[in-house]
Amino acid sequence: MKKPHITIINPPIVEKATIATTIPLGVIYLAGYARDKGIAVSLIDGLGEKIFQRNFWKDNIHYIGMSFDEIINKINPETNFVCISANFTLQRQLHLEIMQGIRQKLLGVKIIVGGNDATLYPEQYLDGGADFAILGEGENTLSEL
Repeated sequence: MKKPHITIINPPIVEKATIATTIPLGVIYLAGYARDKGIAVSLIDGLGEKIFQRNFWKDNIHYIGMSFDEIINKINPETNFVCISANFTLQRQLHLEIMQGIRQKLLGVKIIVGGNDATLYPEQYLDGGADFAILGEGENTLSEL
C-alpha cells in the first residue's frame, strides 16, 4: 500500500509594520511528527523561501513571500492532503485565496487548516473551502486523518 503524502504550507504574510517574521515551529513539528508516522511530507515555506519578495494584491495590499501561483505550482502532484498553517486573523483572506487556488488546480486533494486562527474560527475556513479544520494541537489529529 502506498503511504499517504501531505504537503504542509507555511503561507506568506500580509505586510504590516506590526507583523514580525518567525521560524514556523508548528509547521516543523508537524512535519517531523508525520514523518515519524510513516507519512511522506513536503514542506513549502511560503514566507521563508522568498522573504524579500513583495507581491501586490487586491486593494493595494501587498504580502511578503512566494506568490499564490508559486505556492500552488510547488505542491507535489502526489499529495493527498494539503495542510495550511493559519495562525493570524489578519492573514485569513490570504489563506482563503491560497485554498481557492488549490481547489482549482488540484482536484480531489483534501485541504486541512490548523493553527490559532483556524482553532478560533473553524467555520470561516470550512466555509472558505477547507475539508478539515484542526482545533488545538494538530499532530495526533493529522495522523488520524
